[in-house]
Amino acid sequence: MVLSFGLTYYVCIFAELLFPTYASLKAIQSPGKLDDTQWLTYWVVYAFISTFESVGAIVLQWIPLYYEIKLLFVLWMIAPQTQGARKIYEDHIMPLLKKYGDKIDPIFARAESALESQYVNHLAKYVDKHGPAILEQAAAQAQKHGTVVAGMAQAAYQEQLKKAGSSQPGGSFSVPAAPVSGAH
Repeated sequence: MVLSFGLTYYVCIFAELLFPTYASLKAIQSPGKLDDTQWLTYWVVYAFISTFESVGAIVLQWIPLYYEIKLLFVLWMIAPQTQGARKIYEDHIMPLLKKYGDKIDPIFARAESALESQYVNHLAKYVDKHGPAILEQAAAQAQKHGTVVAGMAQAAYQEQLKKAGSSQPGGSFSVPAAPVSGAH
């Protein structure tokens, strides 16, 4: 049975993000290291696949049943019986890192150096101190703006209904206005 795009997409998100996140949180809390390695390996493979998907999104959208195929692939990667993520890491990613690591390392060394700079340090401290207040302000503005936009959309919809009603033979009709709510 083939699921619809919408349902498969959300099941795929659950399988590739929510479940592995929860399993990773549990692994961090467990005393053993085996599950840490399993989920860290998964996230490395996931990052490679996500990068590929981002770059190839235009092509991937034309593949029939893409999310159904992806869901099966993700289940294969996360299932403990198949250890798919480990196989991809050992068979494909690790050989690439061994072959090109000496070319990749300097790029990430520069990125790490930039992250350790005083500018990034000051920025991080600023965000740590003021971030919650800024986020709260942005959320309030978005809610206010969303309410205004919803009101404008409702007014435009009502205007279209009036036009449609007056162009029909025999008069007009009215539709009760939907309430505009500022809270979500």
